[in-house]
Amino acid sequence: PKPKENPQETHGLPTANPGETDKIGYDKEDKEDKINPPYPLKADDVPIPKELDDPVFKDSWKDWLEFRKSKRKPVSIKAAQAQLNDFVQWGKTAAIESIKHSIKSDYQGLFQPGSRNGNQRRKAATAEEHANGW
Repeated sequence: PKPKENPQETHGLPTANPGETDKIGYDKEDKEDKINPPYPLKADDVPIPKELDDPVFKDSWKDWLEFRKSKRKPVSIKAAQAQLNDFVQWGKTAAIESIKHSIKSDYQGLFQPGSRNGNQRRKAATAEEHANGW
């Protein structure tokens, strides 16, 4: 057999020069994007809204993400974005309270304080309400 002229054979692909592909065929710019992506790849990367940008909230949010990871149910990017949007509406104090309560109660989800986990019971109708069709 004839010896290879280039011991660093790249199987027909150009060698790793800027703007070219490396030995495996990845574009160098693609590799850089994978190292420092321009978009969030996991919930930890979702930006915290300015209304919640506070050390106490950030610590609580980090605790929540770690809690979910420990349960082998990590928060998805979309869920993190939705939860943070809810928190903006609820306010920082309610958001922190919600996170602490969910961790303490071993919940998988976050609920607005006072919502009874979305299962609020309707109070019994009074005789007057009943007569008026409630």
